[in-house]
Amino acid sequence: MTKQFAYLVSETGGPEQLKLQQIDIPLPKDHEVLIQHLALGKNYYDIELRRGYKIIDIDNFIPGIEAVGKIIKIGRAVTKFKVGQTIGYATILGAYCEYRTINAEQIFPIAKDMRP
Repeated sequence: MTKQFAYLVSETGGPEQLKLQQIDIPLPKDHEVLIQHLALGKNYYDIELRRGYKIIDIDNFIPGIEAVGKIIKIGRAVTKFKVGQTIGYATILGAYCEYRTINAEQIFPIAKDMRP
């Protein structure tokens, strides 16, 4: 399986808790798409998560709740999107990485004349 770089947080605290690691690039399930991130947002919410002010039930997590990317692969049941399409998402944890899978119901198309 191909690898990617991602920032993971395993302990709450300051920015030193963001650990750059190599992890597997996931494969999309039936209702998911695989996205290559082009741009991502950094929000105060991400800082609160890392500091432990917001409680989540994940030991190692990838922060970041919004991004724009290009669809690289689609799951068998995905019909609203196609490979090569630029999409965005918000409020879904896991953006601080190069690639990610996400349910196709949680993304939205980006107009062709907009650039990330």
